[in-house]
Amino acid sequence: MIDYKVLKHLNINELHAVADEIRKEIIDACLKNGGHLASNLGVVELTVALYGCFDIEKDKIVFDVGHQCYTHKILTGRLNEFKNLRRSNGVSGFPKVSESVYDLFSTGHASTSLSLCSGLAKARELSGESYEIVAVIGDGSFLCGQTFEALCDISRRKDKVIIVLNDNGMTISSTGAELTSSDERLGKFFSSLGIEYLGSADGHDFSKLFDIFKKAKDNDGPVALRAVTEKGKGYAPSVKHPEKFHSVGVALRETYSSVFGKALTELAVKDDKIAAITAAMTGGVGLLDFSKNYPERFFDAGICEAHAVTFAAALAKSGYKPFVAIYSTFLQRAYDQLIVDVCLDERPVRLFVDHTGAVDYDGETHQGFYAYSYLLSMPNMTVAAPKSKTELKMLVEFAAKFDKPLAVCYPKYVEDTAEHVGKIAVGEWEYTPDSADITIFTTGARTYRLAVEAYELLRQKGIRAQVVNALFIKPIDVKAVKKAAEQGMVVTIEDGIENGGFGQSIIALYNKENLKGKLLTVSVEDPLQKQASIEEMENNLGLNAKSLAEKIIKAYEA
Repeated sequence: MIDYKVLKHLNINELHAVADEIRKEIIDACLKNGGHLASNLGVVELTVALYGCFDIEKDKIVFDVGHQCYTHKILTGRLNEFKNLRRSNGVSGFPKVSESVYDLFSTGHASTSLSLCSGLAKARELSGESYEIVAVIGDGSFLCGQTFEALCDISRRKDKVIIVLNDNGMTISSTGAELTSSDERLGKFFSSLGIEYLGSADGHDFSKLFDIFKKAKDNDGPVALRAVTEKGKGYAPSVKHPEKFHSVGVALRETYSSVFGKALTELAVKDDKIAAITAAMTGGVGLLDFSKNYPERFFDAGICEAHAVTFAAALAKSGYKPFVAIYSTFLQRAYDQLIVDVCLDERPVRLFVDHTGAVDYDGETHQGFYAYSYLLSMPNMTVAAPKSKTELKMLVEFAAKFDKPLAVCYPKYVEDTAEHVGKIAVGEWEYTPDSADITIFTTGARTYRLAVEAYELLRQKGIRAQVVNALFIKPIDVKAVKKAAEQGMVVTIEDGIENGGFGQSIIALYNKENLKGKLLTVSVEDPLQKQASIEEMENNLGLNAKSLAEKIIKAYEA
């Protein structure tokens, strides 16, 4: 039986047997469903020891990022559901409040654990209660800005928080961090903050983990300790290639990340002003080859999106051409820097915003439904959404010559249904007025494919329609919208939220220009989509050809 309740009654050998059983469950589930494999294999003993030492019914344990919470989920009564990890009928790959009382917060982004624990400590004090508060934070998350802000607050108030630094020398890639590379450096760092550092323990040795956890519990103030772990432990391929097995998928599908990375790497041969920047996602955004071929022009900012954006603004000011590649959900964390450091002075930073729209299997925290809305709100920002990999390649070349802030948005997987006709020009779409009854304007690859499929259903009903890719969703092609409005009904489709999105910008144009005729805007009504495939989520949202055609016909005939 794998359950936290029995751990306190087991000897060391029995605990190792539990760890082996958990490790097998993690490997089986990840190889079947995909998931964060290597990161979770590295914290099995650490998590078992935490739950064997602390009182999970009373004490509070917060996992940073949450992508290393699989052992926690198995120990807290979710073994059966874990077999369907990341599927709609299973458990999320991240802590999720709606799933269990033991998931204290729904997390998915890095460096929040110490802020959360600081708040819990203050609530404990105000309530006059007594329990332990533990943050489990990786060495990558530890080097982020919010972590340092929280550490200063914990230090100032002397909150009793136990900081467990899980040190495997990596985020997704190697951190190369000097701060966390030795006990001496860590000791000096924590000492400077007035936080007692208890030293290191082998993160796979139960005896040493129990000893250091006991010391932490006996302390009256904030303490920190380091658990040295091996990423991927127990599964030879992930030990050998921890970056590759950080997160594993279940199907080999071409990604726009790889298309972008290859195009930028090829372009950099001819232009030595091109620089590539990412935030601890070198492989994820397709920049591994660029980093190897042009190490002097490649910059991994760590899990520090705000810093990456401001860093890029300074490169742009100095005459370089920074390409910043970050997932949509993570770029949200640099909203202020985008407005002030990039857009205010019109710095030509090229943002390549990966994983927009629906993102499969990672759940609510990772959806890219907000990208259009927050990017369209930026002053002086040009926003594009290619419908194919050919257009993405063309936009990489276009971006190198563009001298203003630019955001290029694309989903995870390649969805090629058509190629671009003609040249790329800001604010111009592939629109040819051909007396269609309905003009459908789409935003990017997913919606373009769906619109083409819906077009066939409309054609079967005798309705003349045309599908137009709105390549630049800011600025919009005013002439195209006006002509389409004059000749019939206009439909907009976006895989993003309605508020502040593409459809609302078209509504605003209708109001401003006093355009007549029917207008239907289709967008994401519920962005809080739980873990599922992209197709499942889009069906839930009515973003499929059949539902789309039905909505259009209903509005057209009304």
